[in-house]
Amino acid sequence: MLAEYSGAHDIVIDPATVRNLNHQKEWEYLYTYRKYNFLLMDGSLLAFKLRDPSNISFTFLGCPYSFPEDMESQEIGIIMDQESVDNPAYVRFDYAPSSYRKAIHPAAHMHLYRESPVRLGVCSIIGPLAFTQFILRQFYPHQWNDTKHLMPSSSPKTTRIPASEWAREDSEELHLHTRIRGIHCT
Repeated sequence: MLAEYSGAHDIVIDPATVRNLNHQKEWEYLYTYRKYNFLLMDGSLLAFKLRDPSNISFTFLGCPYSFPEDMESQEIGIIMDQESVDNPAYVRFDYAPSSYRKAIHPAAHMHLYRESPVRLGVCSIIGPLAFTQFILRQFYPHQWNDTKHLMPSSSPKTTRIPASEWAREDSEELHLHTRIRGIHCT
């Protein structure tokens, strides 16, 4: 599944740089300037922004090009000459408490499509391992089944959203509930 680790621990991207790009252009930018943490075997990218604990973001950007299974990761630069894929996968988890607005803009949320304003609330702050496990399980189920025993045996780190960032009204809306032993969304 993993073709390359970029060596970066934290990806620094000015949001204004990618905000107005479509999926394909964002992927090209992240790939060209190595603004990702992991390049997967199918050309998809994982990028983690962790520098500021009050503004984190984890992104899974599916490769927007046809990617032959036998292509080596070192050859990926030539893939931009290949045919585009319709609707490549995109998932992003954001935690930005300064943007929180009760029942409108969750402090922690998932985006499931690049060009959509939809924010699916998440009642806890997930870490990069939990996000990566979610992506691998959902988008690569066969590989996940074959390799999940290699993952840490303990549950990935998640932290409950502070009450000031998750109101009762947020719990009444459709949201993702992550399992934290003994802790429930209000």
